[in-house]
Amino acid sequence: MAIPRLGLLPMADGADVDPECQPISQRSAGLHILVSRSRAWDHASECLRGLAGMYLIRDDEEDALNLPKGRFDIPLLIQDRSFAADGALVYPPAPQGTHPMWMQEFFGETVCVNGKATPYLEVEPRKYRFRLVNGSNARFYHLTMLPSDKSGKPIGRAVDAPAFNQIGSDAGLMPAPQAFHYLIVSPGERFDIVIDFSESAGKNFVITNDAPAPYARGGEVVATEVMQFRVSKPLSGKDTSSLPETLVPFAPLNVADAVQERVLDLTEMDRPSDGYTMIGLLGRKHWCDPITESPKAGSTEIWSFANTTGDVHPIHTHLVRFQVINRQAFDVQQYLQNNKLVMMGNPMPPERNERPAWKDTVKTYPGYLTRVIQRFDLPTGTQTTPGQEFRYVWHCHVLEHEDNEMMRPYNVVG
Repeated sequence: MAIPRLGLLPMADGADVDPECQPISQRSAGLHILVSRSRAWDHASECLRGLAGMYLIRDDEEDALNLPKGRFDIPLLIQDRSFAADGALVYPPAPQGTHPMWMQEFFGETVCVNGKATPYLEVEPRKYRFRLVNGSNARFYHLTMLPSDKSGKPIGRAVDAPAFNQIGSDAGLMPAPQAFHYLIVSPGERFDIVIDFSESAGKNFVITNDAPAPYARGGEVVATEVMQFRVSKPLSGKDTSSLPETLVPFAPLNVADAVQERVLDLTEMDRPSDGYTMIGLLGRKHWCDPITESPKAGSTEIWSFANTTGDVHPIHTHLVRFQVINRQAFDVQQYLQNNKLVMMGNPMPPERNERPAWKDTVKTYPGYLTRVIQRFDLPTGTQTTPGQEFRYVWHCHVLEHEDNEMMRPYNVVG
C-alpha cells in the first residue's frame, strides 16, 4: 500500500529532515500472527535511530465493513525527536546519570510523523482512515484537532473540527465507533480512527499536543505541534466508504473464568540526592531473576498492576490481548512497607475506548491498581507436550524503562 507523501510545515530551528515515507512492507514467514484486524509494530531500544516499523493485519470481516481503504487508509507513526544544527538525531546523555548511553526518559523537542517533522497532509473532502501508533520512547500525547490557518496556527475550538471516530484499539476493531475530540496515547498504544472531512472543503486543521512530560508530572519539554490536515485536494470521485454504526461482535471475558489473580507491582528506586530514577522493577524482580508467572496454556487470569511510582507506565504483555476491568486507588505506603493491599475509594470503570476493546497495552496510573483479564492462548497450530514452556515477556513500554529492568519474562505452560 502506497503512503501519501507528507509535506513539511515551516520549522523555527531550520532543521532539514525530509525523508521519503516508505510503504508498509509485507511481513516474512516466521512471525506469529495472533489476532485479526489489528495494528502491530516492531520496536527496539534503537527505534530512535529508525528501527521502528508498522504492519497491518486484515481479514474478510473487516473488508466487508466498507471502511475507507487504498490511498484513503493511511498509517501515522508518531515519534518525538531532537536534532542537531546539521539535522542529525540527538540522544543526549543524562547529566550525572547512571550510564553514558541511557537516561531515565527521552523527550524530543520536535514531533515527527512518518519520519517527517511537524508535517502536513493534503486531503480530499471525504472520509479517511488513519492507523495511529505512538512510537515515541517515553512521550504520552494528548492529541486535539483544531481549526487552523494554512501555516498551522490554531484559530478555533476542538468542537469546530471533525471528530476522531475511533474504530479500533491495539488488538483489533471495536464493536462500535466512539467519537472523541481528544485522544490520550501512551507509548506503544495504537488507535484506529476515521476522520470525515466531507464538510470541510477548503479548511485546515492542526493536531496539537499538550500532555505533560513525563506524564502526568511534567517538568520536561512539551512538543506541541504534531501535524496539519489541509482539505485542499479536489474530490477524485464519490466517497462510497462508510462509518458503520456497528463493526464486529465483541465477547467480553468473564471474570468468573479467571483461575488466578496476580498482583504485580511497579516500583522505582530514585537517587536520594536529586530523585533521579536509577532503576525500575516489575514485581520487585530483575530480568535475570527466576520466572514467577507461569500461566497454563488456554487459561484465563487477571493481572493487577499496582503502580507505586510517580509515573504513568504503559504496560504491554506479549502474546496475549486483554480487556481492561477497572482501576482503583490503593495505599501505596502500606503496600510498600507491609505488602498489604489496602484499597481506597470505589473502582473506576475503564475509559469508553478501553472496554469494550481488545488491548495489549494499558496505562497504569500512579497510586492505582489497574486490572486486566486475559486468556493465554498459544498461536494457532502450536504443538505442545505436557509441561512444555513457551517464553514471552511483559514490560513497560517506555523504552528507557524497559531497557533498565522494567521487563520480565513469563512462561506459558503447555
